[in-house]
Amino acid sequence: MRKGMAVLACLVVVSVLVPVAQAHLCDDVWRQLDKLILKPEVTTLIVKDEITFKVFMQHNMDRTIGTTMRLLGESPAFHVTVAPEKGYAPPIKPGQRYDYTVTLKVKKGQSSGKYPLTFRLVGSGAAANREIKTLRMGALQELTGSEPASTPAGRKRFSVPNLKQGGPPTLDGRLEEPCWQRALQCGGFTSPGRPRARWRTQVLIGSVPQTLYLGLGCQWRAAEAEGLTDAVTIHLAHPDPESPRLTITVESGGKVTVKKGRAEEQQEIALAETGVRVAVFRTQAAWFAEVAVPAALLGTETFDTDSRWLVNFVRESQIEPAETTFWQGKPTDYLEPSAFAELRFSP
Repeated sequence: MRKGMAVLACLVVVSVLVPVAQAHLCDDVWRQLDKLILKPEVTTLIVKDEITFKVFMQHNMDRTIGTTMRLLGESPAFHVTVAPEKGYAPPIKPGQRYDYTVTLKVKKGQSSGKYPLTFRLVGSGAAANREIKTLRMGALQELTGSEPASTPAGRKRFSVPNLKQGGPPTLDGRLEEPCWQRALQCGGFTSPGRPRARWRTQVLIGSVPQTLYLGLGCQWRAAEAEGLTDAVTIHLAHPDPESPRLTITVESGGKVTVKKGRAEEQQEIALAETGVRVAVFRTQAAWFAEVAVPAALLGTETFDTDSRWLVNFVRESQIEPAETTFWQGKPTDYLEPSAFAELRFSP
């Protein structure tokens, strides 16, 4: 009899523990859905024929979810496939990120244009027909060989070399590594108040799949610059006007400021949270900087072949006579993405 009671007690304990260790989509979970994050790696998609990207599910609830989490995609213009097709099986653990790989393929005979794209996160079992999360975004179907309708006529386009061969630069500010010889060179800065800038500025650009590298070379006289600020701001924007803009300001004294947001609503981000790395080196005749910008800061995993970003460089110098110079645009629009140059990344 004692043995039978022990078995019964054991069964009671197990039946109590199982729901705690592996919760289903109960009311407590539904009340925490704001902590279940569904987010694409890119905010705007430009599809010529086929494109693959990731959608992330970040589980920040305080309990395990005991149901399969499946992602379904729908679009009037694209065939949508998601892997893993059957979703992620339980237990879905707190603090974990789950990646869904999405492929869009343009439907036959589909005309170019911007189309809606909807993702629905659904569960299994009792929650199979209950929508857990919804993500809506837009995708621009671009005809092969054409430019997006939003691309201004006359925008300058440049190819960014891949620095993977031979290795990326060592960040010491000196711009001495052989890889910089293969980089895109950007010079000829303009000054609003004079025919040409008093101090020459040159920017070098290269990349590896997960990092954008920039080298800055700024002519000056160190003696005249004592106690004064001389800085270059890197402006980066996605072709989609609704996407946030990134600005990185590097000062000759080594201070770095990173801001992100739309137009005048940019917010400063703590440098330690951005992954941006900068090294500055100064001489009597010039100061130099090497800058590494992670792709993740721009909302993408890698700088893929033929992916596009808009860029401009602005130098603000307090050295007498103080002047503002810029790489692209006119005095009236050099801070607007419509005047920025377009970067395409080479294989």
